[in-house]
Amino acid sequence: MTPKLFARTIRFDRALIARRNAPGRPWTDIIHELGCFDQAHFIRECHVFTGLPPGGLIGEWDNIFFPAHD
Repeated sequence: MTPKLFARTIRFDRALIARRNAPGRPWTDIIHELGCFDQAHFIRECHVFTGLPPGGLIGEWDNIFFPAHD
């Protein structure tokens, strides 16, 4: 894995964790906090990593790359 892909993966994972922990929080707030500059960028990343748009990531899911140790 290249350093750039690793960084993208970590940022995407953090977005998923943030959304899972606060499902009512808007994706826009989450992605801006994590350094994505616009929604199109995040939507593209979402399609690359999951094959789904952000709206497709709903319900009970644990599709994070690096699960937190509780």
